[in-house]
Amino acid sequence: MSELTPQERAIIKEEESRLAKLQGLSRSQSYAGNREALLRQTIELRESLNDANEDDLPHLTEQINHLMNLVNQSDQADAVGFNPKNPYFARLILEEENRKLDLYIGTQVFSERAAGLQIVDWKASPIASLYFRYQQGEEYEEEIGGRTAEGEIKLKRHLKVEEGELVLIEEEGLALHKEPDGTWGRGRAAHFRLGGGSGQASRAERAVTEGRGHRLLPEITALIDPAQFELITQPDSGILAIQGTAGSGKTTVALHRAAWLHQKDPKKFAPEKIMVMVFNRALARYIGLLLPSLGTDGVNIEHFDHWAGEHRQKLYSGLFPKGHSQETPVAVIRLKKHPRLLKLIEDFANNKKANLDQTLAELVKAKSLGTLIPNALASLSFVDQITALRDWVRGQGRLGGQTFAYSGEVKALLSELLEQQSLELEGNKKQITLELYDEFFSDFEGLRQAFSGLEELGPERLEEAINWIKRGWVARQEGSITEEDAEPDTLLDYEDDPILLYFWVLFAGPIEKQKYAHLLIDEAQDLSLVEHKLLLSLAKDPKCVTYAGDHHQQMIQYNNFQSWDWLFDQLGLPGQKISNLKVSYRATQEIMEFAMGILGKLAEDVTIRAIKNGPAVELHRFAHQGELARALAENLKDLVLNERNASVALITLNQKKAKEYYDILYQMEIPGLRLIDDQNFSFTAGIDITDVTQVKGLEFDYVVLLDVDAVDYPENSYHQYLLHIGATRAAYQLWLMSYKEPSLLLPASMR
Repeated sequence: MSELTPQERAIIKEEESRLAKLQGLSRSQSYAGNREALLRQTIELRESLNDANEDDLPHLTEQINHLMNLVNQSDQADAVGFNPKNPYFARLILEEENRKLDLYIGTQVFSERAAGLQIVDWKASPIASLYFRYQQGEEYEEEIGGRTAEGEIKLKRHLKVEEGELVLIEEEGLALHKEPDGTWGRGRAAHFRLGGGSGQASRAERAVTEGRGHRLLPEITALIDPAQFELITQPDSGILAIQGTAGSGKTTVALHRAAWLHQKDPKKFAPEKIMVMVFNRALARYIGLLLPSLGTDGVNIEHFDHWAGEHRQKLYSGLFPKGHSQETPVAVIRLKKHPRLLKLIEDFANNKKANLDQTLAELVKAKSLGTLIPNALASLSFVDQITALRDWVRGQGRLGGQTFAYSGEVKALLSELLEQQSLELEGNKKQITLELYDEFFSDFEGLRQAFSGLEELGPERLEEAINWIKRGWVARQEGSITEEDAEPDTLLDYEDDPILLYFWVLFAGPIEKQKYAHLLIDEAQDLSLVEHKLLLSLAKDPKCVTYAGDHHQQMIQYNNFQSWDWLFDQLGLPGQKISNLKVSYRATQEIMEFAMGILGKLAEDVTIRAIKNGPAVELHRFAHQGELARALAENLKDLVLNERNASVALITLNQKKAKEYYDILYQMEIPGLRLIDDQNFSFTAGIDITDVTQVKGLEFDYVVLLDVDAVDYPENSYHQYLLHIGATRAAYQLWLMSYKEPSLLLPASMR
């Protein structure tokens, strides 16, 4: 490497000198410590406005605005305070009307006029946004501090300080880095970039514009083995589970089975007689674009949460608020999703039905009532039996085509039998079904005994869940819950919708008029047993059901899904398990090895093979979130410029963080930036910022997992699954970025 020029050495000397000077200053000189002094200066300047010359007013006003901005920044300063080991990540020099402003950008607020040092908080300071939005040498015109600021970016310099030591200096036309031996060299120590993967991910727009199906369908179908093909092409009935790693095409194979069934028997498996149930609204739209190209246009494609909520509102109209609680305790979710709940509900239903059947049979036999009553009630649901008997005994309806013609004694005995069912006999079908639901969940001691002894639901959490359920029950008994309630508070949980629907199935009858000839359930590992039973009630007998899923991608941590064999045993199904789809058509070998490594012991002892290779998975660490955002923004701008058709996903742990990063990057004027907050993906080129719960089943050319640190991704199985899911959305290149301590879930060699 050639010797550094005198100018380069001068830059290094200047920055090291300014850093040393800053580190020699005391913490008390920060803005937080000088707030009162700043306020006094502001007041003095305001008082001087009355006596100032007209020509001086703009300058004085600018000074006042600047001081007030500094006061505001001091109020918002990082709680960690001034950190001399990592004080800033950039330097900005502005020139306005022959006046220069020299400042550093970091995560705290600091000023020392005598030393010529000023640090602004990159989030709180409006002037700091110029660093992210303009390049060195560009002119700017922005509203800052209530005034229009015009000038030129004279210097835009990226600096990296590690443990109090300057190690990197970058600006337009200059890149200097410190070697491990302490000497300085020219060039970047490590340059990283996104690139080369545009078009790797499959997108629905391509299927539509090219007039054909998913571009990987032929390859995936061709590579399955004969045994798998035999299962997929079962012509009539059967239960099929397709287990496959991320990107292996399990959903695609399941869709092929639906298309194959339709092709073999177009009448029996007409599109309107096929239902595809998914757990991601975006995936539902995506499949809706793909299925017509397989010759199955008109298939019912449903998003489970929306479907369940819509049917609950229709069947129980007016009995519940329109919305759901947003504060449901985890303990309640665990209880309502737990496998034990299915048996409890079915035992409750069986006991109710058996009691009615037995007492009615005894009465019919004792009074020699013949076969009219049992024959007329045989095909009716439990609730319909109750209401039919009630109306018949009261002379308000017919039973078996006949009016009530028995003695007063029989009438009294039948009325007593109905009252013994402990139901409000004046109610209609939906009210009586809800009453049965409330009877079940108001047996608080029964719930306590049934769920006691569970490690995942200890005594305190169990009581928390029961108390929450009790509050909703009390509210319904008091009549304070209606569909008009704008804020349901604790009255209805999302988990209640499928449970209420299953109560309807058990006590009131089918929830849809038609039953489906074929049912395809995607991401089946994320369904509770109650939800599985609910969906199975939609299928015709003999059932023809295809499950697709991957127990390595459990998004819902409360279902206790263990294996396909366990599921079939719990549901009482004669299941056939397809052998693992072990080839990843989406991600590269590098990404799949990383993703399976994240699972550790949770992964089965199987070898996953990818059909392509790509860049190594990279972890990029930064001292500040602002530095992370700067590096990310620069790479994204370059990527959009060079690869206009690229699809990028920036994935956070939750929606709050997604919104935070969107707000940060939006200010940096990145083209094609979109916040996805309700699975509203467009499946077109661009940059989507969203959280990991929204991307299940989707794929992108590039994926950047943000804040993969020990706080967001602690060491537990749930976050292992989430990190695995996020990583396997990438078709070509995967980055992880963090400005805190990296998650211990990451390989030690990477941390």
